[in-house]
Amino acid sequence: MKRRRAVVLAACAATVGAVVAVLAVGGCGGTQQPALEGTSWKLSAWAESFSWPADVTITAAFDASKVTGNSGVNSYFGEYKRDDDGAFSAGPIGSTMMAGPEAAMKAEQAYVQRLEAAESYAVNGSTLVLRDAGGKDSLTFTATD
Repeated sequence: MKRRRAVVLAACAATVGAVVAVLAVGGCGGTQQPALEGTSWKLSAWAESFSWPADVTITAAFDASKVTGNSGVNSYFGEYKRDDDGAFSAGPIGSTMMAGPEAAMKAEQAYVQRLEAAESYAVNGSTLVLRDAGGKDSLTFTATD
């Protein structure tokens, strides 16, 4: 009887150990969600049906308190804050002052305005969404690394 109880206890301990190892490595799904900071993001969608030129790439990178990237024509930079509850704010945003095609400049201006107006964020899988004051999705990014 004691030997059987010891075998059952050993089997349970091994199962618990395996579950703890899976959770420690990557959670239940086995894939890790990228963090806001330390991930390179590429703009993949706007809130409205605003379409930017196909040859314009808009990016964002966040560190502890700074956001940087390319807004289509210029490099931009600024401060941002976020809370674990999803609150977000950015700005003021500064940039280099190069000129480019009119459509790219309009896209750049619209992007910076939306970035500065964002009030919340969510990271879900490889997607980052910035939302406006009304809670509507404003800018959607995809992780690039």
